[in-house]
Amino acid sequence: MASVSKRQIAVGHGFEENPIVCDGTPHPNTYPFWAEPSGPLFKKGDATANIAVFLCGPDTCQSGSSGIQVVRLR
Repeated sequence: MASVSKRQIAVGHGFEENPIVCDGTPHPNTYPFWAEPSGPLFKKGDATANIAVFLCGPDTCQSGSSGIQVVRLR
């Protein structure tokens, strides 16, 4: 995730809150993000986010991405 804060870009990383279930049906999940400590903090307003996953089972691997999404930080 990235947002502009005082003309600097705040960047952060996160992870899924719940286990990922691979049974062929959609499952909602949440992804908390924390700003990198070495950079500026996130501020309220619009930010961009991209969720990417790479999952492997015994015989194959699959990957996917949400693409760039605009999200509102509160």
